[in-house]
Amino acid sequence: MNARFVHLHNHLEASYCDSALRIDDALDRVEEFGMPAFAVTDHGDLGAVPAFVTKAAARGIKPIVGMEAYFVEEAATNIANRVNHRYHLLLLAQDLIGWRNLLRLCSLSWKKNCLMQKLGLVDWASLESHHRGLLCLTGCLAGPIGWSAIEDKPEEAHRFAERLYDLFGERLFIEVYAHGMEEERKAVAALEKTAKRLGRPCVLTNDCHYHRPEDWRVHDVLIKTRFGRPTDFELSRHEYYVKSEEEMRRLGFPSEYADRTLEVADRIELEPEEILSPPPTDDGTETKDEMAVFLGRRRPIRFRRAAAKAAAVLNYSRSVQSRIENMSPEDLAEHFPDVHSLAVKLAPLNERIEPELKKAVVASDIESRIPLRRTQTILFTMWDEKECRRAGARIIDSKDHPATARAAETIHLFFKGMAEYRRRNLDHAVDYFERVLARERGFLNARYQLGVALFYSGRVGEALEHLEELLREAPEFERLPHLLSYLGWCRLRLNRLEEAEDAFQRSLDLKDIPDSRLGLGLTLEQKGQPKRAREILLEFVEKAPDHSRILEAQEALERLARGRA
Repeated sequence: MNARFVHLHNHLEASYCDSALRIDDALDRVEEFGMPAFAVTDHGDLGAVPAFVTKAAARGIKPIVGMEAYFVEEAATNIANRVNHRYHLLLLAQDLIGWRNLLRLCSLSWKKNCLMQKLGLVDWASLESHHRGLLCLTGCLAGPIGWSAIEDKPEEAHRFAERLYDLFGERLFIEVYAHGMEEERKAVAALEKTAKRLGRPCVLTNDCHYHRPEDWRVHDVLIKTRFGRPTDFELSRHEYYVKSEEEMRRLGFPSEYADRTLEVADRIELEPEEILSPPPTDDGTETKDEMAVFLGRRRPIRFRRAAAKAAAVLNYSRSVQSRIENMSPEDLAEHFPDVHSLAVKLAPLNERIEPELKKAVVASDIESRIPLRRTQTILFTMWDEKECRRAGARIIDSKDHPATARAAETIHLFFKGMAEYRRRNLDHAVDYFERVLARERGFLNARYQLGVALFYSGRVGEALEHLEELLREAPEFERLPHLLSYLGWCRLRLNRLEEAEDAFQRSLDLKDIPDSRLGLGLTLEQKGQPKRAREILLEFVEKAPDHSRILEAQEALERLARGRA
């Protein structure tokens, strides 16, 4: 018997380090439940679409393609002020026009509206230009209406709702959800009032991130290690798996909220062949000049790194973690079965997508053919070589295209500089970074790394000059807290104590960086403020007991204690 429910909000393999739900597992679950359709709505990315569409169509499951956009009101303002707060907004392609607009929104968010080289932003202006053919769901708990309600800003919630309705009209649906969190109840109450006021229907979603209930631990490891070292971030509930229709209907909502998911699925008039084909050349639109970008390459987590992530989250000691990283899968299964079972599930997942610098993708109007992404100063595709060819693009050696050849060489020089920096061959690192900047002055990370390398090589005055210039010219720089920290250390070394204190404090206001806390404590000691210096240094010792410079803090505390005595 076919189910009367469709999952419309799902994160698959292109929600990097946020989803543990693989395409095949998701579709197995959909077939098990007899659901007629399923959607892919990854975070700001369309990388999983070709594989998902192909596999779903082969099983007779209707593929729905979409994206959970990182939405802000005005991208330029967020970028200029380094405002990382953004909402989530779900966009589904209803027809071919919508699919091309979804591609453009995705590509342009990374090409023109990229925040700190990490997030492609969609704002009102881009939505107004590219909303045709798209269905809009108001998003999860982080959606603009729900989140405004949680923050007790009903006027904001009302304003967002009215503007979305003005833009999408009958293509707007009010998304509701329940994972057992109190904040959700407050948000849903506001969302239901919005639906009634606008005369728009509510639709039930589950925001799926993993396969079965027991896979919550795999997802937990992913989200805790997404930025490197494990964080304390944790979801209080573990309900983000692919649920059956019965489970969804037991959440306590009116039955029509679940029924309406079928209505939304029925409104999708986009055929798999249209999704996977090049745009028509006779549609009356003006053909744009060809553009070349780098080919994208997905990088899986791999077993050894997966085991390290799992061991860190499971709170094994550092010595045990070191042993685990060097164990074979067989030894790990015997001695640490809990780590092994997690690593087996984590290893095949893609950790990120990165540019393949040896190959370039060439096409006209590429933003409406292939979704693009950004890293450093370059653009690359979210799709692999086969998928790009299917979209009508050509694949060439990057050295055969002047712009990509120059960009590839610049990136190679930067990576060589980073390798020399990690080996502490600082003079060589400085040389490479200077060569990068001679080719591309706007390569901000190279300017930052040059300043850092100069600092550690003892050329503190030059480092300060470079870092201050970078701060003046790029106040929105993605690593601003760390930039301010190094500025503080340069000024401290040069005995510019007032300026050092200001830089360290600004750094800590943005991010809790242990080096900034230590630097602030040492600066306050030199300024003759022993009480405040002692407080800051004790915080450093408490928060970073394993820090490589812990002895420096302890010696300062001893000096302060002798001074008090």
